[in-house]
Amino acid sequence: MQKNSILVLMLFCFAASYAQSELLPLNNNKSIPIERAFFSQNENSFLSIKPIIKSDLSDFFRVDSVWYKLPRDQKLISKFKHPVWWKKLRTDDLIHYAHPNLSININPIINFSIGKSGDTQSLMVNTRGFDLYGSLGKHIYFVSGFYENQAFFPTYYSQFVKDNRVVPGQGRMRIYKDRGFDYSQSYGFVFYKPVKAFGLQIGHGKTYIGDGYRSVIMSDESFNMPYFKLVTTLSKFRITHQFNLYQNARNEDGNTEIHNRRYGSTISLSYIMSRFAEFSLIESIVWKGKQENHYMPSLVAYSPLPFTNTIAYGMDYPTANALIGVNLRFKISKGVVAYGQWLADGEKKQAYQVGLKLYNIGKLPLFARIELNHVDEAVYTSSDYQSYVNYNQFIAHPLGNDFDEIIGELNTELKDFTLQYRIQLASSSSYEILAINYSNFDYSTEKLSEPAQIQNHEFSISFLVNPAYNLRIYGTYRHRNVEFQNINIKESFYFLGIKSSMVNQYDFF
Repeated sequence: MQKNSILVLMLFCFAASYAQSELLPLNNNKSIPIERAFFSQNENSFLSIKPIIKSDLSDFFRVDSVWYKLPRDQKLISKFKHPVWWKKLRTDDLIHYAHPNLSININPIINFSIGKSGDTQSLMVNTRGFDLYGSLGKHIYFVSGFYENQAFFPTYYSQFVKDNRVVPGQGRMRIYKDRGFDYSQSYGFVFYKPVKAFGLQIGHGKTYIGDGYRSVIMSDESFNMPYFKLVTTLSKFRITHQFNLYQNARNEDGNTEIHNRRYGSTISLSYIMSRFAEFSLIESIVWKGKQENHYMPSLVAYSPLPFTNTIAYGMDYPTANALIGVNLRFKISKGVVAYGQWLADGEKKQAYQVGLKLYNIGKLPLFARIELNHVDEAVYTSSDYQSYVNYNQFIAHPLGNDFDEIIGELNTELKDFTLQYRIQLASSSSYEILAINYSNFDYSTEKLSEPAQIQNHEFSISFLVNPAYNLRIYGTYRHRNVEFQNINIKESFYFLGIKSSMVNQYDFF
């Protein structure tokens, strides 16, 4: 009996595992090689509504081979005395259990980083947690995770956290050692896919609509939210119906409490126009909420047909704040992709995005991106608790609204090393951005005579230890400059450490 238990434990811990979750994690750097492999094909699929469903890509190339970078170090590892330990370090999931009807993978989520700000402040991030994913039978997939953190952030980021009572995308916080923050989060979902044409998801997580670094429709920059999602595919058409619960956080007697719950529904109709283009129409509604409670939406909200709610209620119905949008991706050639978005919030407010991605320049695996984003004043906002806000953050863009932005990015991989440069140039009249940079600005008496000019430059280098959970040793340097009303605020800082990152974390604003 004891021998059998040991055998099962060894199988659980050391069996090779090369099968990523059916829903690929929302991670920009991990997505680059996946997209590079896909756009080298003469095929097309549904990629604009994320997380991407892995089976949408697996007909064209081996997704797991790209994710795990196989046959990574296999010949070298086979020569070692204890190859199983080296595979755990360099290739495999930390814990893997495989059975004909059950598969479980568990990986650590860590971030042990230290740094320094130009104003001599010490910086630190200490993250511990786990990410679990697997499958039950052939049609049920699941993901769960939890991590907790303590951190000392750069000045601008700390001010945002204090003003908004949340860490961007990571939830509520408590003060830690006077100037730091203590915060945690959990996430998870179940995905039931009985046939290729239909899928059902229920969980607590994020959704991203678009093909850019940013999105002006819906992104993963705010905190996880409860959701229910139906995905139906009919040949070249796909309808995605998602029902969300948006929440805000407030300070009550020194504690951050949740209030102002609002229901939202987002329906997208995607069409594969050709081997080169995907076109999506999106309708999103936030239903009126109350300060202490919330209204239940009408039965029309549950309609799986796009634009039913807009037709029934219009764009300015008192209890339904509607947005309509368009997303387009066009492959110009192998490895060259153009993309864009347009959004309307009522008759006079709009937002748009235009971008270009290059996955190879010459024979080098050099990724380049240039992206323009524009959002009018007051887009996403409404009275009577109907704004597109979750945990005190806009659900689309970290700058909120009333801004113009250019994002540039260069990224190259040299075996296990990744070099990256990013730049942001933005012009913003957002009160949120002004608040985190100008604590003495009095909105009741002073007027915005001109927008703030924001510049961010970031250089980073990392060494990939294990691709299964994106474990990297890294260093990053950032210079941030904000000018407003003849005031110039500069901040430079760096971080060094080791971290595993499966999701996006947005601090580039």
